[in-house]
Amino acid sequence: DVVQNGSVSGGVRDATNNDPIGGATVRLKQSGTTKYETTSASNGTYSISNVTPGTYDLEGSKSGYQTHSYSVTVGNGENLTGKNLALQPIVQDPSVPTLYTPANGATLNSGNVSFDWSNSSNTVKYRIKVSRNLDMSNPIVNEYVTSSNYTKNGLSNDTYYWQVGAYNSVDVVKWTGVWAFVVDVVQNGSVSGGVRDATNNDPIGGATVRLKQSGTTKYETTSA
Repeated sequence: DVVQNGSVSGGVRDATNNDPIGGATVRLKQSGTTKYETTSASNGTYSISNVTPGTYDLEGSKSGYQTHSYSVTVGNGENLTGKNLALQPIVQDPSVPTLYTPANGATLNSGNVSFDWSNSSNTVKYRIKVSRNLDMSNPIVNEYVTSSNYTKNGLSNDTYYWQVGAYNSVDVVKWTGVWAFVVDVVQNGSVSGGVRDATNNDPIGGATVRLKQSGTTKYETTSA
């Protein structure tokens, strides 16, 4: 009974986009011991020849990817083809953004507020929350954005709290702490009336009308 060695061949690809993976290590193992080893070409293909018949664990690995393996059986003189390996990328956690503006404790004189924070690594989107409550309940802003800034117009005078979460491709999120700011918009008013003669109630045109503080004229007009 003549034993004829066989072979195993196939390709190594990225499980998420089917791109070929060159430089991956491909092994045939038995009981955890490597019996044969090769490296995939730039187009992802590999071939292991002169394999003794038997059952093996076919394993593919590369830095940045999860190892993938499954069982194959090489028959006497058999050339196994199409033994492909799909490697799943290892997804890194996103980094925590740094909040920039509005600064913690800032008082703003406009209700049109621009929020800005740092770009985070391993991040595909951000979530910004703005609330009147420190625990971020009942947010008035709860939006997903892809850039590290956001604008909210028309905030009324009040104290607000905000934070940002960074998400990676599998929705792992890293949140910033909570910062506070105050919107305190001063809205100017007006004073109007008439100027008349105290004896006969006739209107007086051309009279100078002033608003003063501590003896200093702040506003001045002339009656019609």
